[in-house]
Amino acid sequence: MKGLYDGGIAYVDAELGFLFEELKALGLWDRTLIVLTADHGEEFAEHGKFLHEENFDEIARVPLMIRFPHGVYGGRRISELVSTLEVMPTILDVLGIPPNPEVEGRSLMPLIAGGREGRPWVYMAGALEKLRTPAWSLFALESGPWFLYDLHHDPGETVNVIRAHPRTAAALFAHYLEARRHDLRAWRQLLLKGPNGLVHLSQADRARLMDARQAAEVERLRGQIAFDHGRSSDAARLLLGAARLLEPLDAALARETHLEAIGAAVFAGDLGRPGGVREAAEAARAAPPAPGPP
Repeated sequence: MKGLYDGGIAYVDAELGFLFEELKALGLWDRTLIVLTADHGEEFAEHGKFLHEENFDEIARVPLMIRFPHGVYGGRRISELVSTLEVMPTILDVLGIPPNPEVEGRSLMPLIAGGREGRPWVYMAGALEKLRTPAWSLFALESGPWFLYDLHHDPGETVNVIRAHPRTAAALFAHYLEARRHDLRAWRQLLLKGPNGLVHLSQADRARLMDARQAAEVERLRGQIAFDHGRSSDAARLLLGAARLLEPLDAALARETHLEAIGAAVFAGDLGRPGGVREAAEAARAAPPAPGPP
């Protein structure tokens, strides 16, 4: 199994090489911010299981590599504790876009520039949740702490020392409860907001950051997200707007987007009002057909 996993890593490495060479050939290499990370690692029986069902470090620790345009900060390695929650605010910071107030993560740019420290601890949800500090690893549920590992002497998290360090466990458990409550509140807020919780770009930022094709595709993505969240009428409106933006740029994609707008409008029961299924259908019929194979 390890060999198969290593083969998967080698495949991704090769594909990234092709991507990077293409970016260079297109003259985009030094205009592109590249962020490489993962949602989780894998366990290969280090703790008696496979895949990624637990929060042990072989699963919870993931790569986070950033390549800035022109190689700025190249070769710098940071050992501070951070979270993947920081990825999105960091990208927005580089682009000069303030995140929504609800965003939990902090930009890593001050840390990368040497201006502040990392997180004192990171909370990880799961079947058995975890609070990780640079020195300790506490596994817990709301009912109480379960396991405590001393990462300085036991980086593999193999010896439970919770009985030997009850005060440390109690202090970490208090932070765990605080982090868990905060996480649940944030989830509830995002569920209530749905797609409205996304970062919305001003027209000035759109013009600064995206060409016409990219702006049209972002509008299409907004429509697809609205549809996924059950807002079919909004999805039809957004998709129809994206199709109109795409018409002079990509006739085939414009036609496909028109058809998506029709589907969303059908789900919304919207058969008559302007911007509804009839208008989308007429636009789709008027759009030139996609060219066939040569």
